[in-house]
Amino acid sequence: MTRSIPELSDDFTVIRTGQARTDEPILVAGPGTGFGVGYLVPIHTGWYVMPTEGGHIAYSPQSNLELELLQVLKRDHDFVSLELVSSGKGLNIVHKVICDIHGITYEAKTPGRIREEAVANDPICSDVCNIRAAATMGAIGDLALSGGTRGGFHLRQPASQLFSARRH
Repeated sequence: MTRSIPELSDDFTVIRTGQARTDEPILVAGPGTGFGVGYLVPIHTGWYVMPTEGGHIAYSPQSNLELELLQVLKRDHDFVSLELVSSGKGLNIVHKVICDIHGITYEAKTPGRIREEAVANDPICSDVCNIRAAATMGAIGDLALSGGTRGGFHLRQPASQLFSARRH
């Protein structure tokens, strides 16, 4: 996926415009079944793809609810990674914990149903989507800063579809 970015110039939805520098690294990241992270580094012969295990960075809660989520997840997981909270395979785990925090019986739902209910202001589904979106975007911001990606960043498509609970 990472290497295809320079070849797909017309296949993107711009979330926010900026002044990307063509001589600087580009971050490509986002959730799927895991959480993929790669950097494109311009070199004199084209691009160098630097794959990473960036999805395995620590989950970093920013709100009281996110901190409570982390504390509950730590009961069953020695290490709580970004991938656990943001990826497709972590969706049901996060959903179950949020139900538990709210004192609601867990009922399995598809990702599409969770998103629909979040848009309709269901508090459980809204929390699930907002927590996952915050984890995803917070990590991408951190990865962009730490990787010096002044060439821009590309968020993989599934993230915009699965985690946008609110329409802006």
